[in-house]
Amino acid sequence: MNAKKWVEIWFSFLSFSLILIGVFNYLIDPMWIFSHTHPFNKLQRAFDERKLKSMYLKNNPKKYDTLLLGSSRTTYYNQNHFNNMKVFNYSVSGAKPFEFIDFIENFKRYNKLENLIIGFDFFGCMLRYRENIATRVNANRSILREVNGRNQLEHLLFNYLTLDMTKHSLINAYRSITNSSSFRSYNREMENIVQTEIVSSVHVSIKEAERLYPKNHLYIPNFSNILLDVRNTAKDANIIVFTTPISKTMLQVIYRSNGLLVNYHNWIKDLVDVYQKVYFTTYLNPLSMEYERYSRDGHHYYPFATTEIAKYLSNGVLSKDRLDITKSVTVITKENIDTFLMQQKEYAKTIYSSRR
Repeated sequence: MNAKKWVEIWFSFLSFSLILIGVFNYLIDPMWIFSHTHPFNKLQRAFDERKLKSMYLKNNPKKYDTLLLGSSRTTYYNQNHFNNMKVFNYSVSGAKPFEFIDFIENFKRYNKLENLIIGFDFFGCMLRYRENIATRVNANRSILREVNGRNQLEHLLFNYLTLDMTKHSLINAYRSITNSSSFRSYNREMENIVQTEIVSSVHVSIKEAERLYPKNHLYIPNFSNILLDVRNTAKDANIIVFTTPISKTMLQVIYRSNGLLVNYHNWIKDLVDVYQKVYFTTYLNPLSMEYERYSRDGHHYYPFATTEIAKYLSNGVLSKDRLDITKSVTVITKENIDTFLMQQKEYAKTIYSSRR
């Protein structure tokens, strides 16, 4: 067999393989480039959420009037459980407030922003070792330029002709067939599907705290200005601000560290100073005390719990049979912030004394 024949055979084989890969990835559609739904793609692995959700937003314009922002903790909030709002949940893993401005602007590109709901995390006010704000922001903007600058055919060609994307398609197909969501998955309506698990040890929560809270306790120097920029980017919208709950063991890590405790107080002050009213859950309450029941790992709270928070924030009808959320939310304003901070200081003293 001559060389020309071998080249033709290899070219045909490679072409057939690329077509097969492309068709399979198109059918599963792990990047939400298209809108088809079937039993083999009903569950979507939560990977590269910044790109995934930007793609979903682009392909579903003029559908929403409310934007929900936050980290992976806020992905556990079902956007359909907010009362009288058409919510797009743009929360993504590890998101911090300095990323929110670009997400708000991108939402406004496709929808009119009437309400902005933000779930703030304590770790979001600090920088970890070698974490750079400009690098993260520039990476997000690069993603948004790519998503908004290409049409569906270009996205298919650039994303679905790779073995790496096939890996995600296989995972999605497996999860869909076995109906298993793992840590978290999305359905084709972008609702978070989570398997309920029991935390086996308090050490899981403590390790999460040590991972999230930097040892140098570096509070972002211009954090209050970042909050102001976020507010001003949505100046014509109704803004609702809440904080995410964490376990009592994670709270104890904060209370036992002077550096973290100072940051914790400054974080609360900055939130209240900029937004005037904060629905606060990041303190000792039934959600934190019974985290093994309500959360997966001490800071990702299950949808049955976050649904009650969503209803509370949007004046919905609360269901108190399983969880009375009113006992786990304190509304902090400039009128009561000093009293609240004093209570937290007293609790911190108790924790510190018990350790000695």
